[in-house]
Amino acid sequence: MANGPLWIEVFLEHPSQGAVVMLLRYRASGIYEIINPHRPGLGVVVATCDTYDEAKTWFTDEEFDLVEGRWMIE
Repeated sequence: MANGPLWIEVFLEHPSQGAVVMLLRYRASGIYEIINPHRPGLGVVVATCDTYDEAKTWFTDEEFDLVEGRWMIE
């Protein structure tokens, strides 16, 4: 697993938009992968980024927020 994932973060589209879940996976190779886990198999990589800031910008532009703890749906 020399090139495997080192960590994963969960991002959630705002509940008013449908509460879609996406993942950010950081691989040992130094690449950040944005993953749609709802696709068949283990999910589909929809974008790759060279830096964490680039990946965060992708999520911000797509109106996703990092999940921290528990979100209550109002």
